[in-house]
Amino acid sequence: MGGDAWLDKHNELQQNLEESFVDAQELQRLKRSGKDASRISSQIERDTGRAESTFSTLKRMLPSLTLSSSEKAKRESMLADISSAMNRLRSQVQGGGGRGAPPQGFTEYTDRSSLGMQRGEEAAGGKRIENQMMQEQQQMMQGQDVSLDLLLESVNRQKEMGEAISEELDQQSGLLDDLENGMDNTGMVLGRQQQRVEEVLEKAGKGGTLCIIVALSGVLAILTMLALDII
Repeated sequence: MGGDAWLDKHNELQQNLEESFVDAQELQRLKRSGKDASRISSQIERDTGRAESTFSTLKRMLPSLTLSSSEKAKRESMLADISSAMNRLRSQVQGGGGRGAPPQGFTEYTDRSSLGMQRGEEAAGGKRIENQMMQEQQQMMQGQDVSLDLLLESVNRQKEMGEAISEELDQQSGLLDDLENGMDNTGMVLGRQQQRVEEVLEKAGKGGTLCIIVALSGVLAILTMLALDII
């Protein structure tokens, strides 16, 4: 990522400057002892040129990075410390006196900044994990809500089917009651009709006996008359 590349270049520049300060100390020692210092002077000059090129690159890259305002301000402060260290290195190489060590707090500041950035990245990573877990929980809860909605819909359908079956049973029960009442009425009507038939048969039986008696009486009368005629 762009931010990591910037930090890599910054750390590389920091290390090169620290090595250049060590070379500057050696340069001053050689000058004080009257020995040839041309080789190490050329080396410092080359290292200083590379440091200036890297510094320019870092300064040019910083505005294009997507960073928070606090992070951007922190990196601008880091560049300011680098610039101060480079100026002191130039002064030392040119014989401006003083110790050729990095400015007090230069290395410590950069280490603290790097550590702070690392902690910030770890915190950001933890926040991303936390957000991801929250999103997964929300998705799980949404899935559970969908399942509950489907279950509720199924229960409502079962309830509607149960109510329809209950209504149908009530209707069938009413029809059965009507059929039972009709059968009872039919039985009563048949009973009355049977009773009437029995009465009619009984009356008809009595009338038939009378007819037989009358017929026999007539036959007897006829036979009596015939018998009298014969005599």
